[in-house]
Amino acid sequence: MKYSKNITIQKFIEQLIDVLKYENTYREPNGKKLDIPFLVSVLWQDLTNNYECYNEFCSDLRDCDNYDIVIGEDNYCICKVNVFLYNEDDDLKCVGESDFRYEITFSYDERNWEYCQCSPGDPDYREDKHCCGHGCDWEAPSVEVRKSFLVSNHSWSGDEHDYWDFEDKFYANDKEENDKKLLAEREYKIRNLKETIENAQKELKKLENL
Repeated sequence: MKYSKNITIQKFIEQLIDVLKYENTYREPNGKKLDIPFLVSVLWQDLTNNYECYNEFCSDLRDCDNYDIVIGEDNYCICKVNVFLYNEDDDLKCVGESDFRYEITFSYDERNWEYCQCSPGDPDYREDKHCCGHGCDWEAPSVEVRKSFLVSNHSWSGDEHDYWDFEDKFYANDKEENDKKLLAEREYKIRNLKETIENAQKELKKLENL
């Protein structure tokens, strides 16, 4: 079982690295490239050391018919990776929506240990890092893995007028939100009127100067 899990982990990590490399091709020269070893290191360590925590994850990867690894947007972390898992239906046709997904969030762990005072004579000193890497301040990689299921996928049943009826009822039952809505509409009308007057005055001035 452990050997099978190792194979699953190795395959997933290799596919993840390929996706991260592909993502980096679109981040040059304008975007900041992802530090692939920084990201992969902490996930690899967690996957290989915390076997019990990842039993379900590895089982899902082995049992699903297919899975996609997609880089998502998140301004509060280095990057978020979504792993969408798919299964075949009874007619052996691929289901359109992912049955569930794993969200892997890569971030930093601030290790404010001690200001670096390393020197070349210290044990394990790395010339390329200008540090020995023991006990100094640094930002360690961190990862969070969550599993989420699709509960429902629904769009409004009815036409736009039906929605307007619902909207009216909503604001009728919530005076605070209704007041905010009326204030926003008033400010919008005032702004538009000012722009109209300003444009009209400019046009009038042009005509008077002909």
